[in-house]
Amino acid sequence: MNHKLRALVRVDFDQDCARVEARGHVTAGNVQVLYVVARRASSLVPGIALVLDLTRAKVEPAA
Repeated sequence: MNHKLRALVRVDFDQDCARVEARGHVTAGNVQVLYVVARRASSLVPGIALVLDLTRAKVEPAA
């Protein structure tokens, strides 16, 4: 099984929002990477809202 995880970060400075779109397979082994990406995205601009979009990802219950 392919456990590859892809993340795309989009920052909208007009609306003060950062969106992390995850695609692929979120497992207990790679969920920490997604956390790091989200934390870095939220640190780009102080006070920016963060949206974590998992609609295109398959998330294992253990994650």
